[in-house]
Amino acid sequence: GPWWERTPGRDWGYLARANATSFDVFAAGERHHYSNLGYGLLGELVARLEGGTWWDVVESSLARPLGLTETTYLPGPDAAVGTSRDPRDGRLMREPAHDAAAMAPAGQLWSTVDDLARWADFLAVGDEAVLSSSTLAQMRVARAADPLTQHRGAYGLGFRLRWRPASTLLGHTGSMPGFVAALFVDATSRVGGVVLANTTTGLEVETLVAALIDAAEPAYREAAAGNLSAPSEPGGFQLAGEWYWGNVAMMVAGTGDGFTLTIEGLDRGFVQVDDDRYRGLTGYFAGEELRVVRRDDGAVSHLEVVTFIFTRIPYDSRAPIPGGPPEPL
Repeated sequence: GPWWERTPGRDWGYLARANATSFDVFAAGERHHYSNLGYGLLGELVARLEGGTWWDVVESSLARPLGLTETTYLPGPDAAVGTSRDPRDGRLMREPAHDAAAMAPAGQLWSTVDDLARWADFLAVGDEAVLSSSTLAQMRVARAADPLTQHRGAYGLGFRLRWRPASTLLGHTGSMPGFVAALFVDATSRVGGVVLANTTTGLEVETLVAALIDAAEPAYREAAAGNLSAPSEPGGFQLAGEWYWGNVAMMVAGTGDGFTLTIEGLDRGFVQVDDDRYRGLTGYFAGEELRVVRRDDGAVSHLEVVTFIFTRIPYDSRAPIPGGPPEPL
């Protein structure tokens, strides 16, 4: 059919009929293939299940609870004008802005940097009143990837994941005629970035957001350093600091709703399940349970995950380490 992003939208019935004879690009489960049409289908599914429009559900379940007051279905009077550049003479060209109707769930919403910063914070730390932490954790797990780009990232449930040396960025990119956008956040450090531009060409937004996060993180890490080891803080903050697997030193960093265990630069993200249990999100411990084991007086003795025991001092003799501390040579 016509280029949906530059064509006034039609209702779901029209969209379904227009794709009634579409063929499968790949067999189910054979290969990941990004689908804007799939998001249109999800929007219709939500509308039917909830008895309203998909935007009604987004507004009542996400936008209002999270304070996204400047996120709208249609552009406001102060919205930027979408442009593209004529490659022959450099002139700016005005791009059309239509209501995509049945295809709108694939990328129509209008928003601001402030609202998207709030959204990034939600993706990083969650909000139990909006979405359970266990569901958010499932959404962050890589499910599929393009074979040609899987070394750079993958897709979770609704999220694009971008690999970093010691963590993962989650978010998404987007484009409509005249506009490009990207939002990514590191759930470990809670540092995120948002880029919005009213131009179609000349800007690689995902790379730019990642560079902004890389540049900003050291300052945030330094500012938060005093809080990471504070024993009065809840959750992962109590566990922050240096730990040992045998004689191998590593650091645990608190993030508010969980913590990250870093071993030789590899990502070891955990999310809190209850007071003393955490679930692995990525890497070697993905899906595994980490337990905080306490002594009779309530003090933390050690951390245990699938036979790995982490202690505050190397080979702590008070912890049940198989074989006990090694003898000096």
